[in-house]
Amino acid sequence: MTDQYSTYVPANGPDDAKIMLVGEGPGIDEVREGRGFVGRAGKELDKWLLATGIKRDDCYITNVTHYMPKGDKEKFFIDKGQLQPVYVDGIRELVSDIKRIKPNVVVPLGNYALYPLFGEW
Repeated sequence: MTDQYSTYVPANGPDDAKIMLVGEGPGIDEVREGRGFVGRAGKELDKWLLATGIKRDDCYITNVTHYMPKGDKEKFFIDKGQLQPVYVDGIRELVSDIKRIKPNVVVPLGNYALYPLFGEW
């Protein structure tokens, strides 16, 4: 059986995407399927995309961390006021992806996705 907390769930989407969607981290459904936003949040995202006429396959979909958060989600990202190493590593990877993809729009989906992009909660 795969350890859900150590399974890397990669980003997916075209390298020339104009829209980048950034979640916080994968859940159990994403770990099982090996791609982001396939669980409840993914179904909600699909509704929003459909309503706006945006094709999911045209978007680059990623997360700040590619590992399912363990235990207390807040402490997984920040503990005692300190950004945790898995979060810092994810932020570095996100910045690298943004530079490589060069999307026109980056949409943070969640508080821990918002912070690395805007420095606010």
